Amino acid sequence: ILIPKMEKYLTQIANLGITKLLVPNITLHETLDQFHFPMNICHPITLTLKYLKENTISEVFLFGTAYTMNSDYIHRRFSENNIHISLPTEADQEWMDNFRKLVYAKKANSNQIAYFQMMLKKYSCVNPVIIGCTELSLYSLNNDKLCIDMADLQIEEFLR
Repeated sequence: ILIPKMEKYLTQIANLGITKLLVPNITLHETLDQFHFPMNICHPITLTLKYLKENTISEVFLFGTAYTMNSDYIHRRFSENNIHISLPTEADQEWMDNFRKLVYAKKANSNQIAYFQMMLKKYSCVNPVIIGCTELSLYSLNNDKLCIDMADLQIEEFLR
């Protein structure tokens, strides 16, 4: 269903002369992977895999939406590159998905933000944490090598 719509919009964007695009939504990238388009897209999965390989990281935790954490898409792509993804506990996944909805609605409070950052620290003590949700990116641990934010990787690549 998304492919024809995405093709239409990408054609319109390409007609504007745009050659590079940043798309922050993982689900849209899953769709973009299914067809060819005429511009360079800063792909969060490709950039994250490159970063992990360059830093010899083979095991990570994934934080994101409930869909992102549990869909086959990221797990398959990482597995094909010999990267093992672990997930937070089911209770933490549920809390995180509710938290990101509060962030989106601009209703997250300081206690919830602190709890999320504590979760990042807790899980990153075992393996680095990949953040695959732009709402969660707002409260990631900046300048922490064990907290790898897909949005940051995309932005850095886009600005090159």
